Amino acid sequence: MSDEYYESQIGGKEMSLKEKVDLLLEEKREKEKKLYKERKFKLPSKAKVSKTKSMKGYITVMTIKDNRTVDFVRKQIIGNTIKLTEGEPLSISALKSEDLFLYKGKPLLIQPKSHLNPWNPLTEKNETYGQALVMARMEGDKLITKKGFGKLGWVFGAVVLAIIAYSFITGA
Repeated sequence: MSDEYYESQIGGKEMSLKEKVDLLLEEKREKEKKLYKERKFKLPSKAKVSKTKSMKGYITVMTIKDNRTVDFVRKQIIGNTIKLTEGEPLSISALKSEDLFLYKGKPLLIQPKSHLNPWNPLTEKNETYGQALVMARMEGDKLITKKGFGKLGWVFGAVVLAIIAYSFITGA
């Protein structure tokens, strides 16, 4: 650009070399701001909770894993507990209403993977309140190993009864 442009920027005065460099740096920064916009944080789609889902008891859970990575998931509250991962009995966490935060009007929970209860920076560290709830949830999720006869058992039982009845009727 010409010197006339820079002189018009200052008001017709003669500019020093330092002032010209400062003006060029300022113009460069303005151009960079136009090119690169600062992005806002957005939740992953798998963690978003709609209005109807939040009415059904779903919340967004921010899980802090052992290697300091963060994962966002959507989970349902059942009996004041949530189950983070299927198949792991130690992944059940108890909730209190003061542990829930709001993100854009939707419920959010911060849950370290290595802790029993959610993390709340506003309260003291107390992990004992949720043990009874977690135990009740684990009892409810327990697999029942006792199996019934099934169809084959009933057929076998009917055949045995038929043989016994036949032997009584024929007198053998």
